[in-house]
Amino acid sequence: MTVRDYVWDATLELLAERPFYVKMWRVRERAGLDKSKDRTIRRTLNAMEASGWLKRSSENSKKWRHGPKYEDKFN
Repeated sequence: MTVRDYVWDATLELLAERPFYVKMWRVRERAGLDKSKDRTIRRTLNAMEASGWLKRSSENSKKWRHGPKYEDKFN
């Protein structure tokens, strides 16, 4: 699996467990990655946001929550 795969997996697991939001450091921790992968984590979270899986809590926030695609599929 790639780093991006680990990020997707960890993010979706956290979203299923957490009713409010996730932060990048939690995704990093859950995926078992170190800080050197933060750029990839951020880019992956941004891609997940662009595709509708996530949305930010507010503009330029470092917190993501369920996006419309996630809510359509799992709620």
